[in-house]
Amino acid sequence: MKGISLVTTALVLIVIAAVVLIAFIMLIGNSKGQVDIIQYDSALRNCCNDRSRYDCGDNTLLSSVTCRVPWGDGTETLENLVIGAGFEPNTNSIKTLCNC
Repeated sequence: MKGISLVTTALVLIVIAAVVLIAFIMLIGNSKGQVDIIQYDSALRNCCNDRSRYDCGDNTLLSSVTCRVPWGDGTETLENLVIGAGFEPNTNSIKTLCNC
């Protein structure tokens, strides 16, 4: 009887460990997307604060405004930052995001 009880306990512990491992993997996988959105949102806010780059004008093309990004040495367009942050790339959403 002790052998059956020991095997049953071991199987239950293995199943619980597998469930915890799968939940942890799913949590890490989902958080990567959220971190990316936060990075894009932060870069977008920094670009909006620099009025020499974006002056809240209606005739400014979003694809022509370039902004420095913290994750690389290069630049991204304002349009790409808006899309990466999860917003629609139109003038009204930009004005709301940039406090125009």
